[in-house]
Amino acid sequence: MSLKKPFLLNNACTLEQDINNNCASKSQEKRFFLLNSSIDEKDYNFKFFFSIPLQKAFVKINIFCKAMVYKFMSPISLEPELVLLSESPFDTPDANRALEDPEGLCAIGGDLSSERLIHLYQHGFFPWYSDPDPILWWHPAQRCTLIPGDFHTSRSLNKALKKQAWLVTCNQAFEQVICHCAQLREQKEGTWISSDIQNAYTKLHSLGYAHSIEVWLDQQLVGGFYGVAMGDVFFGESMFSLVPNASKIALKTLCELANQSNIKLIDCQVESEHMLSLGAKLMPRTKFIGELAAHIPTSNKNTRLADIAKKNDDLMILVSN
Repeated sequence: MSLKKPFLLNNACTLEQDINNNCASKSQEKRFFLLNSSIDEKDYNFKFFFSIPLQKAFVKINIFCKAMVYKFMSPISLEPELVLLSESPFDTPDANRALEDPEGLCAIGGDLSSERLIHLYQHGFFPWYSDPDPILWWHPAQRCTLIPGDFHTSRSLNKALKKQAWLVTCNQAFEQVICHCAQLREQKEGTWISSDIQNAYTKLHSLGYAHSIEVWLDQQLVGGFYGVAMGDVFFGESMFSLVPNASKIALKTLCELANQSNIKLIDCQVESEHMLSLGAKLMPRTKFIGELAAHIPTSNKNTRLADIAKKNDDLMILVSN
């Protein structure tokens, strides 16, 4: 969850197409398969990217993208597809039809409403894009996951734990954590944690779905991460460290809280050497979907993690060493 990079698109082309003349029948649904598009059309409002029914329309589409395909898919087709999300927050792409290039990309558009985020997280999708691109939704074929009991504490981490007086808290500085994650990514490589992302996850935090783990030294915030907790799964989003080992200590703490919070699985999303060194493993998409169905039967938030944070309001989840 720590090493995602902004997804950048390039190359430009322009398509003018009479939709009505290119559709086989009015019973079919038209879908665009594109990346990073901006639509200039006088008679229709494309503020959001919707999958619209077949209708007579002439649109001019300026597409700045790596690749673009425009075609019709039958309901039983198993070919990869990139779906334009509808207005409904419960619109759900088929993860098994995610694109192979770029790997794991499933859908485009929609919004960052709490309802949509909660619904799509329950099914294993996460947003990852860079402004001014449209929202891109991903579901990798190989998911980087961590079982709390498999967390690996290295010798260097053990030394760091004994050397200084670390203090770890939960949900005491959520907005500071997400802000630090955004700023550090922007300085290094550009960030996908835009103001819209920050506002969306802060809203999830106020609803009890998003949580942060903070690490302090000398009363200064030096590391941590944030993510979404639903059922028995924690979906990690991003982490930061201002001093060595801080984010590792944050993750170690979450793993140590697993029994109390009933967290059985931590989703790290994208494979990275950093997460693999801490005990994470790759899980095939089909197995990951099965794990989500077992551990998140409904879209209920993990109230135990929120309760832990409330009980420790004065600062005090201590890291064992």
